[in-house]
Amino acid sequence: MLIIAFVLKFGITPSEDQGAWGQFGDFVGGILNPLFSIIGLLALLYTIVLQSEELRRSTRELKSSAKALKRQNRHNSRQQFDNNFFQLLTLVIEQSNSLSYGFSGSKKIGGSAFSSAYNEFRKGWSLNSASGNEWIVQFDDWHFEGGNVFDAYAHSFTNMIDFVFEAGVSKKAKDFAYSTIAANVSYDQAVIYFLMIVFSEEHNWYRDVLIEIDFFSNFPTTRLRFDLVLDFIGEFSRVPERS
Repeated sequence: MLIIAFVLKFGITPSEDQGAWGQFGDFVGGILNPLFSIIGLLALLYTIVLQSEELRRSTRELKSSAKALKRQNRHNSRQQFDNNFFQLLTLVIEQSNSLSYGFSGSKKIGGSAFSSAYNEFRKGWSLNSASGNEWIVQFDDWHFEGGNVFDAYAHSFTNMIDFVFEAGVSKKAKDFAYSTIAANVSYDQAVIYFLMIVFSEEHNWYRDVLIEIDFFSNFPTTRLRFDLVLDFIGEFSRVPERS
């Protein structure tokens, strides 16, 4: 178009004047240079737009990848938690099944050992109305006369619960673990652990955690109200007053 405009204005006969050709060059350069600059600027802007879009697309993909990785890590973490938890639960169950209580001739093994130990502990007195001091005296006598065989079991039980309590998983996962423990532990086993965790100087360091997570609410209260016992015992002295 530039050439056509020039021809229409000055004709098609080549000039022999060198100055005229210089003017022609200045004319063409004066027109084309700004035009090329504008085209270059537009091309640069277009490149920037393309790069910005590519950057946004890459950012979206990175966010999507990060979310997928987070979900995968969460899944792996939960899977590892489940594996470790069920291994600990299996060990506790195996330990309870092999545990024995009593003397030769009346020795009980497994679930019967816990039942026999609980019956021995509550023999001759009212569990739900005794004072804290009476509980301590009764526990110490019972523990000395054979209840100490449950110390190792109580340690394993506490380690299992503490693993769940300290795990970096959701509250829902922890609650499921606590209810799973309750489903795999008999009432008598829960009572024996309760006695150990409340009254034993060796185990009661973990009592506050069990109260915090309300662990014993997972068990039925058919014979012993765990919550009521904790309430009426209150802040009792570990050393009983013996007459």
